[in-house]
Amino acid sequence: MYTWGLVLATCLMPCAGIGIGIFLMGKGSRMEKEPAQGAVSGAVLARIGRLAAAAGAAAAVVTVAVLLLTLHLVRPWRVGAAVAVVTVQYMVTMAVVIAASRMLRKK
Repeated sequence: MYTWGLVLATCLMPCAGIGIGIFLMGKGSRMEKEPAQGAVSGAVLARIGRLAAAAGAAAAVVTVAVLLLTLHLVRPWRVGAAVAVVTVQYMVTMAVVIAASRMLRKK
């Protein structure tokens, strides 16, 4: 069985991605309705939010699948699988950040 710390460590980043994505989608839709003086348009914020939410949801599905598939392995293999999942999550997060920075530069 996994410890709560390991489950929280692997599930924290996808949940944060989904939350930030939903926040940015809402902020982007509000900015489209009420144009404010800002450097970023509401449409760009909404696109970044959709990208972050989709990446977070995909990472959450993969994380749960890996945790369930490795449930019956011995402890060192489970920890190794969790470390690999977190590493992939960081790579996906960096890809989302790079894509968002490119969207912000294009204007």
